[in-house]
Amino acid sequence: MLSKAVRCSDHDLQQLIEVHLHNAFDYELVLERSRIEMTHVIGDHRRVKANFLDLVRELFGELRLVSAEKRLRDWR
Repeated sequence: MLSKAVRCSDHDLQQLIEVHLHNAFDYELVLERSRIEMTHVIGDHRRVKANFLDLVRELFGELRLVSAEKRLRDWR
């Protein structure tokens, strides 16, 4: 899932939405795994973070997005 969040193409995003509709991802688990596993990604960390936050918005909504933004402030 997180590798798709890094790329965040329309196709990747649509696939993750479909999976989430049938077997919902756990917001806390997704956020924690991203904090642990996504900081080593090679490339523009601002883009990776923005892509991840787009995914959070699509899967969990605006309120969870605001929460994720606050909790990931120290994420590169």
